[in-house]
Amino acid sequence: MNRFAIASSLALTVALVGSATSAQEEQVQPSAEADGFVELTGNDVFATQIFGMAVLAPDSALEGSQIQDIDTDEGFEINQTDLAGFQYVGRVTDVMLSRSGEARAVVITQMTDTTGTGTAAPQAVDPTVLQVPPAADMPLPGTMPEIAIDLERIAFVSDATVPDVIFAVIDVSMDQFYNGPVLDRFAGGAHAPGWHGGRGMMAAPTVATPGFAHIPTTEVSADDLIGAPLYADNYEHVGSIGDVVLSPDGEAEYLTVDIGGFLGFGAHEVAIGFDEITVLRSTTVGDLEVHISATRGELEALPEYPG
Repeated sequence: MNRFAIASSLALTVALVGSATSAQEEQVQPSAEADGFVELTGNDVFATQIFGMAVLAPDSALEGSQIQDIDTDEGFEINQTDLAGFQYVGRVTDVMLSRSGEARAVVITQMTDTTGTGTAAPQAVDPTVLQVPPAADMPLPGTMPEIAIDLERIAFVSDATVPDVIFAVIDVSMDQFYNGPVLDRFAGGAHAPGWHGGRGMMAAPTVATPGFAHIPTTEVSADDLIGAPLYADNYEHVGSIGDVVLSPDGEAEYLTVDIGGFLGFGAHEVAIGFDEITVLRSTTVGDLEVHISATRGELEALPEYPG
């Protein structure tokens, strides 16, 4: 039996302001409940704590419709031996709320392999993957395949030997996780995403190339940018600048980029902002290079530009 000390509803543990679940209501004193306040309990986890948290999935689905075999007296802890049938499949990157403020799901970015191709692949569980990485190393929301997991199918636990390290366990098998429906953040016209599709914005990389000088994007003409090569992480040539799109008042607003393809066919067209790129100009022939802080897989996972 898996010794999970886990709450059956993440709505209780996320402790999001405005997410008034029945579980929360039970733990609030009558006077506080009347005033709309919620008291913190030992089982609560803040949303800021779960961003970047490692997510483990079992080799096969656990018994029952929810995570079972709980022992609330053990303090939400799990033994390393219980992790033998689990794999590291992703990290929490967002929380889905209804417009009424109810926490509906946790959004998990699928873990990809270590070759930079962007192929989804689980990894073995070890102490390093259970640590929350620096924010700079986290995938931006919407830039990689995401799965939204119902609150009843996820819980937060800690290793019994390292109680300060909290991670997530889902009652969804690895096959179900990797073959489940990929989250479409803008299905049904949700939140008017704009040119960037509502994804997180990437920081412009710091690049130093012999024979090239950095130039501000405000000093580059559209004619020079269009057709310029785009380089991703590790100086990989991944595409070229397709166009410069102007705002209604005539200001350059963003770029379209063609990722991959051959002779203009089969390319994946995406939109990127001027604040996301670094432009270099050759000090001898004047050619441009455009650099972005992303892998090929991350760029190919960006929303298709509607044009």
